[in-house]
Amino acid sequence: FGGGVFFACPRVKNLFCRKKKRKIQISGHVTTGGTEGNLEGIRAGISRFGPESKTLTIYSDQTHASVPKVCETQLRTPTAIVPSLPNGQMDPERLAEVIDVSRNVLSHDKYVLVATIGTTFKGANDDVAALTRAMESVGVNRREDVHVHVDAALNGGFWNLIEDGRAQRLRIGHEIDSLSMSSHKWHGGFVGGVIIMANPADTAIEVPYLGFTDRMASGSRDGMVAPKWHARLRQFDWLEEFRRCEANAHLLLEALRERGIAAHRNDPGVIVVFPKPSDAFCDRFQLAAHGDLAHVCVMPHVSEQIVGAFLEELDHDEGGETVRRMREAEFDW
Repeated sequence: FGGGVFFACPRVKNLFCRKKKRKIQISGHVTTGGTEGNLEGIRAGISRFGPESKTLTIYSDQTHASVPKVCETQLRTPTAIVPSLPNGQMDPERLAEVIDVSRNVLSHDKYVLVATIGTTFKGANDDVAALTRAMESVGVNRREDVHVHVDAALNGGFWNLIEDGRAQRLRIGHEIDSLSMSSHKWHGGFVGGVIIMANPADTAIEVPYLGFTDRMASGSRDGMVAPKWHARLRQFDWLEEFRRCEANAHLLLEALRERGIAAHRNDPGVIVVFPKPSDAFCDRFQLAAHGDLAHVCVMPHVSEQIVGAFLEELDHDEGGETVRRMREAEFDW
């Protein structure tokens, strides 16, 4: 009941699974959240290539903290970090350099590439097609030598609903091999997630005293996540919710720019990044800050009125000094 994403959440599966002539086995299950999903996706790639291969797991410097955590503390697998572009995307040219060195100097022959759709702070969407071309440019066979796992914790909820060409198509078993998504980020409410994989290696463990086969990293999960998520998906028109959030994010972005503040947003997405306001203002609005930057996640509960109130308080913060300092600050994008 709690494990079968296909039984209880077919709409989640259908976001990233499209039938093709090539036969592909798709499997997955509800998880406790994004960390377990990333663990399962990376583990699937390592297991696919087997112990006889020298597998390297690669991710960017903008990857969610759960990825290095599970690689270092649970999977104990070699890793490499690829620098990102100013907007937060993994840099394809630097990826090619990392793979070239790993093949010719360190003798790695297989790779698990962790791409992100909606990085934690800048909301960047890694260009999977460009990353694939970069790997192939240095002699890596995408189908035979690479397992592409996508961390789509936030943006996965609306990604494949976008039909205007801005969202790169990502299909399990085609452009990518596994995908992790959270239930509580975009759709909101209960904490949970899902992992979906193509042609996974068999990592099942028989548990005789419980009378079932365990295929999950976490043996205990909330069995109500799947039906709650299924009900949540039916509650709203999620494409319309995204369009409304994106419109409000654009409203905030343009309003900040009209004030002379360098603000940016990765498209498609709902995260607006700008120079950090005063500490008191960040505390009042619970803004996440990283170094000299802060961001706002324009989620479904954020209305046009809330955006207006945010801007009005920003204008008056510290008698206008906050806006003046933000206007003088610059950052590359």
